[in-house]
Amino acid sequence: MAKKFISKAEAAKKLKVSERVIQEMIATNVFESKLVGKNVKIDEDSLNEWLENLNETEEKMLALKVIEEVQPAYDDMIVTEVKMFEHFYKAEANHQDYYNRNSEAGYCTAVINPKLAKLKSLYKDKLR
Repeated sequence: MAKKFISKAEAAKKLKVSERVIQEMIATNVFESKLVGKNVKIDEDSLNEWLENLNETEEKMLALKVIEEVQPAYDDMIVTEVKMFEHFYKAEANHQDYYNRNSEAGYCTAVINPKLAKLKSLYKDKLR
């Protein structure tokens, strides 16, 4: 069966990163790629295999690259700690779906709405 090769843009969309990050991954041979004319194409099977077998270090590296990439859009330093998932505690019922049930509340209009607007403007190509 013939291999399917995808563009850097398609790979970036699939991994939810920029084409610059994909280019860095190609340069370090993270997945198989080839030159087609003037464009580098990525073997979709090797990308999927890498994604399925992502280890803790690679996952953390990818998360840190995304943070580094979005940092210039923010005035303050992003201070999110990147660590492995350990436990999930479901919030109480009154916190479930809070924004959708209280979108007109003061906190939502003053804090959440401006952040959502910024997120949507910066990442409209990554949102559904």
